[in-house]
Amino acid sequence: MIKFGATKRVIVIGGGIAGLSAAHEVLARKGSVLLLDKSSRIGGNSVLASSGFNAARTKDQIAQGIKDSPDSFYQDTFNAAKKSARPHLIRTLTDNSVPALEWLRENLNIKLDVLSRLGGHSFPRTHGEGSYPGELIVRNLESRFVKITETDPEKATLLTKTPVTQLITENHKVVGVEFQNEGKISQAFGPVIIATGGYAADFGPDSLLSVYRPDLLRDSPLTSNKGTCTGDGIKMAEMANANLVDMQYIQLHPTGIVDPRFPAEKTKVIAAESLRGEGALIIDRYGNRFVNELGLRDDVSKKMNERKDSGPFRLVLNSKGAQKADSHCQHYMKLGLMVKYENGSQLAAEMGIKPQELESTFSSYNQAAQKGSDEFGKKYFENTPFSVDDTLYVSLITPVLHYCMGGIEINQGAQVIDKSGAPIEGLWCAGEANGGIHGENWLGGNSLLDCVVFGRIAGENALNYLNKK
Repeated sequence: MIKFGATKRVIVIGGGIAGLSAAHEVLARKGSVLLLDKSSRIGGNSVLASSGFNAARTKDQIAQGIKDSPDSFYQDTFNAAKKSARPHLIRTLTDNSVPALEWLRENLNIKLDVLSRLGGHSFPRTHGEGSYPGELIVRNLESRFVKITETDPEKATLLTKTPVTQLITENHKVVGVEFQNEGKISQAFGPVIIATGGYAADFGPDSLLSVYRPDLLRDSPLTSNKGTCTGDGIKMAEMANANLVDMQYIQLHPTGIVDPRFPAEKTKVIAAESLRGEGALIIDRYGNRFVNELGLRDDVSKKMNERKDSGPFRLVLNSKGAQKADSHCQHYMKLGLMVKYENGSQLAAEMGIKPQELESTFSSYNQAAQKGSDEFGKKYFENTPFSVDDTLYVSLITPVLHYCMGGIEINQGAQVIDKSGAPIEGLWCAGEANGGIHGENWLGGNSLLDCVVFGRIAGENALNYLNKK
């Protein structure tokens, strides 16, 4: 059994961006932290985030003349959440976006200065860097944390390959955790922050998907998530009387890339939404557009699923768009997930259609771009015109399970709420394990922001609680 010294610690379960943000906030405030993760290396699903980090009214936007604001960001997020919008949580998220971005920049020496517009956003406000900004953030946070564990193990302890099996409760309070390490059961005591992610890869017979969305198990058995995303923290919290909200809301991402070498592979790499922000089109097997590519992810996925018979679907970038998204395109081509065609005739031959079909689609799109709107409600047209004489960059795509809006109910202080509506003493939550922040639909780029904002809030409040005991 692992034994800890007398140092009082905040316990963080999960080593993605939410857990690491919470842990670093505790350390910055002179506290001590124990970080537990069931994987062999921390990072979680955060390392797969490919589009970026949302923030409104940043110095990058101001320099480019983009007149965004926290209020506009709030309204876009509120609209996406639809009838399940919770204004107090959305306001906490959007009002803290710039401080969260600057915290990353100041502490990690990263730029996140490439702006793009994702679906559902009124302005380009997604700040990216490289192919996987999520991994960039994670590895920098990880490096800083590991150094502290090596130089001051009383301040920071990291245990990997260590699944937490249950929360320890006393008199309706959470007082610690039970976990398994190297085949032995151990316990640690202190306030707990759950940052274990969602359940979009929970495919077992008793899974959360089977309980709340069995239809998705039938209709969309594909996922973009790591196999570790099985809702562990949500299940443990419910056993401790936590209330769960919005569990039926699970987002399908429309651009999971189909690897032509392994088309039946269950886990798909996501084509970053920033590609569509740079003007990528979605076409069916006949070369026709049928959707606003910058619509909400669920809406785009729904349109694709409604016309499955006209698949396979393709994501098509022209040379201007590909140049803007060069790091992503080079990455996908290296993985064999994107093909470069010298012109539209080559693509048409691959699709088994006439080049004139693509030419007609491109012509209609270019005319819509000149007008500033099209029949599908699209208003933003980047990097036009499209031409069959241009180089095209193409991936096969399919909708996949991507993000769980549902999870553990929290308040603005990231404290977990029980089934009676009262806060559970000693328990906080951050990241995708939370429910209620995003309502019915999550805007791309909001997940990394959510992780940092509520991770830091949870870290601060858990430490304050510990210090008062």
